[in-house]
Amino acid sequence: MHEQINRDEGCTFVAQEIIRMRTVMSELVQERTKLGDTTPIVVASIFIPRRLPAPPRGRIPKRRLVPGAARVNG
Repeated sequence: MHEQINRDEGCTFVAQEIIRMRTVMSELVQERTKLGDTTPIVVASIFIPRRLPAPPRGRIPKRRLVPGAARVNG
């Protein structure tokens, strides 16, 4: 669906299918609970960040000004 959105294509069908799948999953979870199974369902996440995290900001050390006569030309 994300690829269709990125290509500016319609994704109504895919979105409706996802909503239907979520409804079925919700009903299955309710049935499972009625049967007495209360153990948590753990799903491994495959989330991949789209951007790299910003580098940490540190303090920039102050520079000392050196008079023109004291510079070393090299």
